[in-house]
Amino acid sequence: MEMWKCSRCDTKNQDNMKFCQVCHAPRPADEPNQEPEKKKKTVPRSAVPDQPEKKPEPFVLEPPKNKLSITLIAANLALLAANIIGLIILIKK
Repeated sequence: MEMWKCSRCDTKNQDNMKFCQVCHAPRPADEPNQEPEKKKKTVPRSAVPDQPEKKPEPFVLEPPKNKLSITLIAANLALLAANIIGLIILIKK
């Protein structure tokens, strides 16, 4: 297995690593990665049938449906209000 040596901490790293395992320094540019590049398979444009673009569905936030969620939201809002009041009191002192 091929290895490369980190220029910062002298750690030996595997050839497929882009960063040092110890100090996270990037692999030096003068030592190219030995992995063969994967060629992308391309399909000619004429072979792809024309399809209408699908528009993304809009994100809709639905209200909570169970009572526990509603109770937890109310409790969080009450705690938020108490914290804000406490901060105001603390700042005025």
